[in-house]
Amino acid sequence: MPPGERGGYNPEQLIPSEPTQPKDILAELDAQSVEIKKRRSLKITRPSNVRGPERKVDAKRPEQERNLIVRFEREEILRIYKLLREKGAHAGKSSEGKPSELLKRFRERAKQLERNLDLLSEQLYKNVRPVQIEDADIGQHVVPVAELCLPDDQRERTDKDTPYVTLAGIATNHHQQAALAMAMALQGKRVFAMTHPGNALAKTPKDWAKHVRQDGTYRLQAKVLQEAVKKLGLKEFHMVGYSMGASVALKAARDPEFSRAAKEIDLIEPLGFENLGLARLGYRFLGKETVGVMRDPESKLKAFLSGNKTTGLPGGPFIADAFALSKEQFTVRELAELRPEGKLRIWTMSQSTLVDVAAVRGKIAAANELREGATANHPIEFYTVEGDTHSTPLIHANGFASMLEHGPGVPSGDEVSIAQLDNSAARALFRGVVDAESRKERI
Repeated sequence: MPPGERGGYNPEQLIPSEPTQPKDILAELDAQSVEIKKRRSLKITRPSNVRGPERKVDAKRPEQERNLIVRFEREEILRIYKLLREKGAHAGKSSEGKPSELLKRFRERAKQLERNLDLLSEQLYKNVRPVQIEDADIGQHVVPVAELCLPDDQRERTDKDTPYVTLAGIATNHHQQAALAMAMALQGKRVFAMTHPGNALAKTPKDWAKHVRQDGTYRLQAKVLQEAVKKLGLKEFHMVGYSMGASVALKAARDPEFSRAAKEIDLIEPLGFENLGLARLGYRFLGKETVGVMRDPESKLKAFLSGNKTTGLPGGPFIADAFALSKEQFTVRELAELRPEGKLRIWTMSQSTLVDVAAVRGKIAAANELREGATANHPIEFYTVEGDTHSTPLIHANGFASMLEHGPGVPSGDEVSIAQLDNSAARALFRGVVDAESRKERI
């Protein structure tokens, strides 16, 4: 079961009556989040339908039910409404007793956010394309790819509306990367959320696990990614890989055609920079990462529970993938030979439970030295983000998505403060409303 659950809410009943300052509400939100983490008492709204009767959920039709990420966001909106009610008139009512601009603006945008979240939740089921691949090297595959996209009036479209392609952790599908994929779609971009060929929703050759194990690298998985992008007809895209997905994308970037089409490549917490062995990988994943995540309800919800209603993990391909993850896959020379069309950025958590930050930093520095003088190539950028688990990018997916779209705001090699990365779209929305109101007051 998810962490806590609570019922619905009526924003119209939550209009505040006592004065306060908007910045106080942001501070109180932060304080509440710290307390929730300490008490491990995260709550989300109860199961409900995207369409039709709110409370009648049919377990046999998961496409009608709001997923865990949407229910988490709805609870965050409720928390903000409650604080507005408790904290005051400056945030809630004007001196004439009418709702202030802050409350009206937040209420309007929060309703739109909920509509957008419901739409994206539906698209994870309804906008899924079974991409068929056939290649002599990898055999026949059918890989589900979900396309997430807000309506045109909710997007900041440009002449070069480059979509994102996302690939997440070991053997995951598009449902299991909902936190990251939905957050990126909320940035106003099209997102193609890929499924690993080792996942139960994908159709792979019967001997796929055997071939992956014999190969011992990410080469075969990278070939599936390359062919899937071609089948989708994407002439250019922004590649975002997380965990094993980052490692597969990095291997795919060695292909000139893939590298030219990938206008930007962001790799978050990639493995394969050191030779771990299965025992050490197992200790880091089970003994450190899993234990830490399971102790924190929000981490558990976003990293482990999200999407698990749809599929389990198959034995053979999962073990074969783990075998590849345990080995060193990227040498300094291979990194130096990469020729991306645009930026190549690698991100690790400052205290990652799975990735050796020093090993990644050292190899990138050495590769960039070799790359100096290479024709028309960007250096590989490297950033650390304040965080103590491999799953931090999923917990703070909304902040990460915004940072990938707009840039980290610090030079390559520096650390990004976790305070810059909102853990919910609702919090980011409210912060934006408060900042807008503050600018008005200064004018």
